[in-house]
Formats: sequence, C-alpha cells, structure tokens
Amino acid sequence: FDRVVAVEPEDAMRRRLSGAEALAGAAEAIPVVDGSADAVFAAEAFHKFDGERTVPEIARVLRPGGTLVVLEAAAPAPGPFAPFHRFYLRRIVPLAGRLSPDPSAYAYLSRSIFEFGSGPEFEAALAAAGFLTTGRRQFMLGATRLWIAERAGQESAAGSTGPGTGQDFAAAAPGRMQNARAHGANGVNLPRGADRLTGEWRAWTGVQLALSVALTAAFVQALLVLLNSRDDLPLNGWQRNGAWLLVVGGLLVFGLRSVQLVLRFLGARTRP
Repeated sequence: FDRVVAVEPEDAMRRRLSGAEALAGAAEAIPVVDGSADAVFAAEAFHKFDGERTVPEIARVLRPGGTLVVLEAAAPAPGPFAPFHRFYLRRIVPLAGRLSPDPSAYAYLSRSIFEFGSGPEFEAALAAAGFLTTGRRQFMLGATRLWIAERAGQESAAGSTGPGTGQDFAAAAPGRMQNARAHGANGVNLPRGADRLTGEWRAWTGVQLALSVALTAAFVQALLVLLNSRDDLPLNGWQRNGAWLLVVGGLLVFGLRSVQLVLRFLGARTRP
C-alpha cells in the first residue's frame, strides 16, 4: 500500500512513533481527504472509539476497494469457553488492575470490551457503512478477533458531509487536511519508517538466532556427555533412553531452527 492510515489512541501512536512526526486526530474525524487512503489498520483500539461514527469515517477516507484491517479484543461469544472468558474479563482483569497505578483503566478495559461485542455487532456496523467483510480469524479461543473488510466501490453515506467528517475538520483546521500518502513532505505526513522497521526486524531475528545457537550448543554438550559416559551415568534403562531421545531431538530441532534463522537473517525482510 502507498497510502495507509493507522487508527489508534493518540498516546499509543506517540509512543510507537517516538522521534517521528505524526499527524494526530480523532478517529471520528480523521484529518485526511476523502478516498485518499489505500488501507486503514486498527489494533486493540476500536473498543475505545465511538463505533457508530468511526466506521463511517473510515469508509470516507478509504478509496473504493480499499482495505480495512481490525484486530480487537472481543466479548465472549456463545460456546463452551464463554463462561471462562466472561469470568476472566469481569473478575480477573479488574483484579489485576489493582496492582497498577490506575485500577480504573482496567475496569474500563473490561467494560469497553463488552460494549464492543463479540463480533456480529461490529460486522453489522461494517455492512451499514458499505464494507464487505472478506476475511475473519479468531485467536486465543475467540478472545481476540481479526477482521479484513473491503470498502465498497459505490459511494455511500459515509462520504457525505456531516458531523465528524473530514470536511468539518478541514473547516476547523485549515491546512491540516492532507492526502494520506506517507512520503509527502508537507510537514504533517507520517514517515514510512521502512529502514527503522527493517532494523528492528533484523535485531529481533538476531536475538532469536543467538538463543537458538546457544541451545544447540547446550544439546551438543549434552550429547558428548552421553557418548563419553556411556554406562557410568546412574540412569535406569528407560531413563537412559529418554535422555537420548531428549538430547537428540533437541539437537535436531534447534539445529534446524538455527539454520532457518541464519538464512532469514542474511536474507531480505519478508514480514510486512
């Protein structure tokens, strides 16, 4: 994508883009012009927004055929795990919040997830704003859900003027409306940050590689001990067989993992 909008709370965006210039604005009035974004991403943020206003606003800034990707904590859906999920959100999350400097934030988190719903409510809002849901996945037994939706080709009501639209934002803050292209040099666009992301990805890959190599070396050492000690080890028959299985299996797994990470580290970054 050339033109991408990340929708998230302003404080989170500032932390994520520390040292970079960012354009901040309310999710209900995104400060970019109509149809100028190829994609919009939102992660763990929608439960904090006014969905009735945010979804149409996202539809406004997306071009026809543009993509919306939302990763969100969801309320319990009907099923065998729903009581456990409900108990966790209502009891465990607020209880854990008592250990933090701001317990009310965790109580709000629990409440807002229930207000967001388990998924059908959000999909109905997407459909009403002119989106076609093209993909959905769930993680952690449904506690977290991912939606991929496509902006319909026809103009919808989301593109009209009214409260919370970009036209209102333009009137309130002239000169701050922009095309969503991230590589523009008008003083308010987000930088691409490709070099920074590649550096972070390579550093993380290097950490994984170092750990995998260390574990491989440890299993090699254990194998040498088994080979040199033979019958001197105070192990029964099944214990000896188990030790061989553990050491040889670990050596194969982490040896192959180390080779994979070396190839990944030396190659080009493949993750988005």
